[in-house]
Amino acid sequence: MATGEHSGGIASGLFGGVLFILFFFLFGLTWLVAMSAAAAGFILAWAVFSPRKKKVVIDVEGVSPEMYRSALREGAAHVKTLDGYLRRLGPGPARMEVQGIRDEAVKILTEMERDPADVKTARFFLSYYFETTVKILSKYLELSEHKPASPEVRAALEKVEDSLSVIRGAFAKQHTMMLANDIMSLDAEIEVMKKSIKMEGLE
Repeated sequence: MATGEHSGGIASGLFGGVLFILFFFLFGLTWLVAMSAAAAGFILAWAVFSPRKKKVVIDVEGVSPEMYRSALREGAAHVKTLDGYLRRLGPGPARMEVQGIRDEAVKILTEMERDPADVKTARFFLSYYFETTVKILSKYLELSEHKPASPEVRAALEKVEDSLSVIRGAFAKQHTMMLANDIMSLDAEIEVMKKSIKMEGLE
């Protein structure tokens, strides 16, 4: 439970408890009535004190709030899966590359959360490349647990290991492309503002 939700639950519980004491001990009402009053008080206090989730407002053509939330959920689920893989991987180059892929994925998701417009460019990357990466690593871990490894298994593992740096580079490039879009947008806004200043004679 988040800190805000925890605090709201404590406040609601205290309010309900106070109502129970008042109705049962002070007013001398029945246990059932006191409990009903306490429950109603708890619900009312929870509605007042519980934190409100910030409503996401999406003002990007072609990106709906559900598309935005879905992309972030999907990406977060894949990151959680990578965290599990990292716990299973032993020290070595493969683990370092997977950690790098995971870190780049977090950067992509952070940028998407900050700027919903990035969902349009990164959604396919997440739904295909990220998902495929997760599947490849799942199979890699499954094969690596076969001891002793046959020559065929060893060759398959080495093929995956050799491709990890390429995959990591692709994730890094995707993040760079998202930043480049922000830079282009900023440049365009600056040019518009400069033209407006010039037209208004404010130079």
